[in-house]
Amino acid sequence: MSLEVELYRHNGQVKVDLSKPSGKLEALRTIQDDGYIILRGAADTGSIEEAKDNKHTIALLSGTSGKFEASLPAFIHAFKLKNKDIQRFLDWEKQTEHKAPNDLVCIVCYHLWHNANDEWEWEYDKGLREEETGEKQLVEAYGGDL
Repeated sequence: MSLEVELYRHNGQVKVDLSKPSGKLEALRTIQDDGYIILRGAADTGSIEEAKDNKHTIALLSGTSGKFEASLPAFIHAFKLKNKDIQRFLDWEKQTEHKAPNDLVCIVCYHLWHNANDEWEWEYDKGLREEETGEKQLVEAYGGDL
């Protein structure tokens, strides 16, 4: 079963198939390099209880070393997510020591429900895997994105 999806990253977009090792590696490498990805239209679950069973998330995590466990999903109202800075993982320097794309220490996944006209915007520091620069990049996601 194909899990082809548009992957958005800091320098553009690319189609990946998360059912294939090459697609998983591309997504995981982008998370390692950029600190985030957006999977357009991949939030295909209809409730918080189903979020842990999202096929794109399961496929992506199956490409990791498996050294961490998923926590229980939690509901966050959309207004609490909109226009917020994406904060770095507190131990981000520890994560930068892990060079292999499948060796993630943690991952946070937001299932953005509603419809494709609902828009979320965040700012992300351009330092990515380096020290913070103070320069921000706009990250845009829409309802249905992961």
